[in-house]
Amino acid sequence: MRIKEVLNEELKSLNRLLGLLDKQFKLIMKKDIFGLEEVVDEIKLCNKEVAEWEVERRKITNGNNMRELIEKLDDVELDNIYREIKKTLHSLKLQKETNEMLIRQGLSFNHQILNIINPKRDIKTYNSYGALRR
Repeated sequence: MRIKEVLNEELKSLNRLLGLLDKQFKLIMKKDIFGLEEVVDEIKLCNKEVAEWEVERRKITNGNNMRELIEKLDDVELDNIYREIKKTLHSLKLQKETNEMLIRQGLSFNHQILNIINPKRDIKTYNSYGALRR
């Protein structure tokens, strides 16, 4: 059955992507900037691969809802693959959000350090309401 093959390949690609996001997490924790640059390219390629399998799946299903299709086919193996894809997608979302939060925190910290090292030296004045204007 072609749909099983496509879903299996999509699941493999999603698991590779999850592995890359985990690698990105470790590099963020080590503060390895050059390693992060390399992993970004790998993530882009893996995203492209996932998208290609997704397009292939949509061609086969003609855009129909996967849950309805699986219920209609009444195939246990297909249902298990679909459930595994859903779990992997949830894990991907959590890992991506964690990585983004850590990167934002790092950038915020760097910005604060730069402000301490080189504070703004412009003259502060009061506006017509008595509030400090910068």
